[in-house]
Amino acid sequence: MRFLKLFPSDFQALFIFIFLIGAYLSMTSAAQAEVNPRYRYSNTFVKSFNQDWSAFLYQEFDTDNHGHPDLNAIDQELGLVYSGAARWLDLGMAMGRYDGKSGANWDDINFPFQFITLKWAGCGVEVSDRNRVEEEYPEHGAYDTRYRNDLTLATAKKWTPFELQPFISDEIFYDFDARYLAEDQLIIGFNFKVTKNITAALSYMMDESHIRGANKDFWKDQPMAILTTTISF
Repeated sequence: MRFLKLFPSDFQALFIFIFLIGAYLSMTSAAQAEVNPRYRYSNTFVKSFNQDWSAFLYQEFDTDNHGHPDLNAIDQELGLVYSGAARWLDLGMAMGRYDGKSGANWDDINFPFQFITLKWAGCGVEVSDRNRVEEEYPEHGAYDTRYRNDLTLATAKKWTPFELQPFISDEIFYDFDARYLAEDQLIIGFNFKVTKNITAALSYMMDESHIRGANKDFWKDQPMAILTTTISF
């Protein structure tokens, strides 16, 4: 690509990253042409009390597209984060509620959880590793415990006045009671700045769910387009 030499190295790296995202999405979309895509919008309100303590309210809305948009899941979480132990460590606890649509009915799950996030920056990247344990209390069903590990890599460099920051993350869900890996979510996208107090992200997720049937186990792949916003006070 000789024409890339006409641009500064930072823009070359950004162009290559966007090209790779486009290629990945094109191949994945072609492979998943017969799968109804899903869409997600999530927003987080963050209130910082001082350098050590902050609170957050997270809300997530999932929509299926079976010929027309259909809201089928709502996730809400309210929690506290403590960052005073070390610069590379966040400790948190929260209470969550998940409402999922099953046919014409809605079922809810309450899930308190705790998490530890390890952070590191160097060699041009920012790395975070969130370890989360949640206890699920469904409206219909048995008590369950899950472990979630979310590993995220983002570029330390941010481009343009919008502070574009590419990232890739992978989150695995392990079911302690059933003793198996229940889900794997691979996300690729970029963060950007909207205003001084508002940031956002556009991303694409491939969600792999482990389905345990009577005769065999299999993995179900389903793509999702995601818009995320964060509002800080």
